[in-house]
This record gives sequence, C-alpha cells and structure tokens, in this order.
Amino acid sequence: MRLVTWLPLLVWVVPVVCQTLGDSLTLYKQLLTGYEKGVRPALNQSEPLTVQFEFDLLSIREVDDIIGKLSIIGVVYLKWDDPRLTWNPYLYNGTFMMNIPQEKVSGTIFQHTVL
Repeated sequence: MRLVTWLPLLVWVVPVVCQTLGDSLTLYKQLLTGYEKGVRPALNQSEPLTVQFEFDLLSIREVDDIIGKLSIIGVVYLKWDDPRLTWNPYLYNGTFMMNIPQEKVSGTIFQHTVL
C-alpha cells in the first residue's frame, strides 16, 4: 500500500515595477522645470514653514576662556517638506525617491563664518 501526500502549492503573482533611467530623467526634468529656489517652499505663503534643525558636534578646535572664544567643527542638518517636489510614484514605474543636488533646490544658507 502506497501513501501519497499532497502539499498544496500557492503561487503569488506580484507585478514588479522598476524605474528606468528614462523614468528618472523624465521625473527629474518635470520636477525642476519652472522650479524657483528663491521662493519659500509652501503652497500657502502665509502659513509657517516647519524646519527641523540638527547639529552634530565633530570636534572642539579651540577654547580660550580669557577672551571668551570657542571654536568648533560640526555639521548642520536642515530638513523641510517642499510640496512642489511631490509626484505620483506609479506614474514613473514606482519611483518613490529622487536624489536632487542641493544647489538645484536651495541656496547657500551659511556663506560666512558664524560668530
């Protein structure tokens, strides 16, 4: 007598979407065409803009308690949402993230040494 065991096999069919270079270029051009980095990134210009600020202290270069001087090296991170840089990812083959160089979307914030 032979005993046969059947194991059910489930097959999942999931559509796979993948961005191409063409998708990225099209999205990049569409996002930056007419983008003016000098305009505050808010649809309603009368509402406040929330900016997240983070500072990472890397090192202390100099402390002079006689003249009251402290010299440090650090990194400042600023983060805010810009509603002009949003898109439907499914129109661009699932492109959910786009890296845009800083100089394309914001100006220089600190041009001189902060005292």
